Amino acid sequence: MSAEPTAPVTTTNPDAAPTPDGALRRVLHNSISWVSQNRDVMQFCAMFVALTVILNLIYSHYEQSEPMLWYSEFNARLVEDVYAFLGLTVYRTNYTVTVNGFAMSIAPVCTALTTMIIYFACIVAYPASFGKKLLGLLLGIPALALVNFGRLLLLGYLGYTNQRLFDLVHLYVFQVVFIVFVIVLWLTWIDKIVQDASKDALPA
Repeated sequence: MSAEPTAPVTTTNPDAAPTPDGALRRVLHNSISWVSQNRDVMQFCAMFVALTVILNLIYSHYEQSEPMLWYSEFNARLVEDVYAFLGLTVYRTNYTVTVNGFAMSIAPVCTALTTMIIYFACIVAYPASFGKKLLGLLLGIPALALVNFGRLLLLGYLGYTNQRLFDLVHLYVFQVVFIVFVIVLWLTWIDKIVQDASKDALPA
């Protein structure tokens, strides 16, 4: 009587280290799952970056064009008018305003157009209806222009009263102010216009 050969029994150790192929499959699966769950976020980020890059390239190409220089001069005229109304010694040459002996050049880069591009990209990239996006732009763009006009008035005043403070405010403070203001405008638009309108559309 002969014994039949038996196949070797293999056991798996649950504590054994995963194989490279298994770990790679898990990473790919988790990545695909995360992208699927956050598809709206990914689409917003991609569209925001694309719009920002494209519009900034267009702006850079046309920065010294006639419309851009006209807008700079328009801002300079407004600043001149306000200073003259306040009784300060002021005169203007194109888009350079001299107030109490301090000359301030309001070039296109000083008109907050780059900040408006960022705000525009935030609004357009967000998933909302055309009407809500248009309303956000009609409210936000003038608000940014108004804040920048106040910045120009303050910088002109600091220019002839405190040059050191002028440099600090010009180079650092208002950079942060505009970033925070854009974020606040955008989140307010989402909360008060996009989401409120969506709640109103729900059936009773």
